Amino acid sequence: MWVIGSVFLPALVAAGLSAGSAYGLRGVARRLGIVAAPRPDRWHSTSTPLLGGVAMWLAVVLALPWFIDSAPRIWIVVGPASILFLLGLFDDIWPVAPTTKLLGQLVAAAVVVMFGSVLHFTPFATVNLLL
Repeated sequence: MWVIGSVFLPALVAAGLSAGSAYGLRGVARRLGIVAAPRPDRWHSTSTPLLGGVAMWLAVVLALPWFIDSAPRIWIVVGPASILFLLGLFDDIWPVAPTTKLLGQLVAAAVVVMFGSVLHFTPFATVNLLL
């Protein structure tokens, strides 16, 4: 029960913050013309506001300090998340090549691993490190 509560409440808070800020940023993106126009290689048929990553980043940055006791450990998540946020924000405004985005994602993942954060999904250390 403790694990469910310790995961559910932060997720609920972050989801609420993300939904609320996404709703507000949708109007900002439309007013500023930061929208994805329909294209044959995309799934949407009308212009779609961008900046959704801003809402998700804000939710993480605002929710984490409420639920994590160790401030230095927060930066192991917030730092790389901020790298991804900035890369996505830049891509929303000026298109970024897929290889550049992949490189940014690899750098962010490397920072997390460099500080010793590893997901223990399998009994194999190398596989966990790659994940």
